[in-house]
This record gives sequence, structure tokens and C-alpha cells, in this order.
Amino acid sequence: MRIDKSRRAKQILLGIHEERQRGGRPRKNWTETFKNDLRGLEISWKRAEKLEMDKAEWRGRVAAVQT
Repeated sequence: MRIDKSRRAKQILLGIHEERQRGGRPRKNWTETFKNDLRGLEISWKRAEKLEMDKAEWRGRVAAVQT
């Protein structure tokens, strides 16, 4: 979330890309996979953006799910 918008990783996260998509079944992308994981944690995307600034709370949430 803290990456500059001009960096490729941020563009991929936000779905900004110029490349032509291939035909066939669409692949799962990182964003959709991550959003599905957040649903399992019962955390919204907006809440995750706020939590990423508080690493201690984020780690606590992740540790609670892993046990």
C-alpha cells in the first residue's frame, strides 16, 4: 500500500496495466486471492489498508488465524 503508484507492483495491485490479455480462462490474480483471504479473516479491504500501518495488530490477526 505504501509503494509509489508509478512502480509496477502498485500498478498490478490496482489493476492498471497496458498489456493485452491472453485468451482462455482468466487466471486468479493476487488482488482477488488476497481479498478472498481477507473475507476469511472478516476484514474489509479498507480496514486492511488501515491495519497495514499497524504491524503489531496485523501480525496478531494473522497469528490468530494460523493457530
